[in-house]
Amino acid sequence: MKSGERIRLPLSGWYPFKIDKPAVFELIYAYQIFATCINGLRNISMDTFLSGSIMVISGQLAILNNSLQIMEQCSKSKVTSEVQGNQEKFRKILVRNVIHYKNIIQFADKITSLFSICLIGQFVVSVIILCLVSPMSLQFLSMTVYQACILLEIFLWSYYGNEVIIKV
Repeated sequence: MKSGERIRLPLSGWYPFKIDKPAVFELIYAYQIFATCINGLRNISMDTFLSGSIMVISGQLAILNNSLQIMEQCSKSKVTSEVQGNQEKFRKILVRNVIHYKNIIQFADKITSLFSICLIGQFVVSVIILCLVSPMSLQFLSMTVYQACILLEIFLWSYYGNEVIIKV
């Protein structure tokens, strides 16, 4: 570092006190690094929560589909006399599957209502960021990496959403 240069915090900001003293500066510096890491982890956990929720819906639909296929195979099998003898058991399984389907749809509706605004916001902010940054700057490179992460995130949401649509 040159003799006339001042060291700077990672993030600029205003503080209601002077940060020129070494102990205060180090404390604020550590706080900014810690807060940035926590914010990054918070963003990651929210994004993976949504992808995980969509995967849960997809998995539950696969379980339900498997149960219905087993019921269909049992009803078409050569043991129809046994199936007719167990009509009450067969009906209970069918009712359980219908309730399971209803619960899956309710969960999917709740997830959709919770996150649809977030998804729209993510798309809009991504487009705005891409349009506002000059293409020949270092900031554009960092925003391109950020954009790649956002597009990967949106791809995962779309991929798992497509899996849900296929399984319905």
